[in-house]
Amino acid sequence: MGGNVSKRRATTNHLKTVIWWLFWIIVILLLIAFRTRYQLGYIQSGSMRPTLEIGSIVVVDKDAYKETEPVVGDIIMYRAGSMEVVHRVEKNDSAHKYVITKGDNNSSEDPAPVSMEEIGGKVIMKFNAVAPLVRMIKHLDNL
Repeated sequence: MGGNVSKRRATTNHLKTVIWWLFWIIVILLLIAFRTRYQLGYIQSGSMRPTLEIGSIVVVDKDAYKETEPVVGDIIMYRAGSMEVVHRVEKNDSAHKYVITKGDNNSSEDPAPVSMEEIGGKVIMKFNAVAPLVRMIKHLDNL
């Protein structure tokens, strides 16, 4: 009788170990998939207030425009020199393959059009709730 109990415990422990390993394998595969398709961005200015606060974290879908083009109203991340900018699409000139962007908190459109090649992706998720914490940590770094 005691032998059956210890065999069941051993089987249960083995099953728990297998499930634990499967869980971590799935987590690692999801992280790899996330890194290849998605990118995290950090909002450094108030140009997109109130939609995006300074310190907000955004998730950018790098593949969003592989099959389609940005539409007016999309929030995109694009490269302007060495900076990554997150602004809203105001106009799309498909014929010339560029968009005009503007920060929600800016009074005028951005000075230069953004070519389709400069677009890094579409913002699909935002985390404004972390902004105060991120700002506090950045402030502590500056002390």
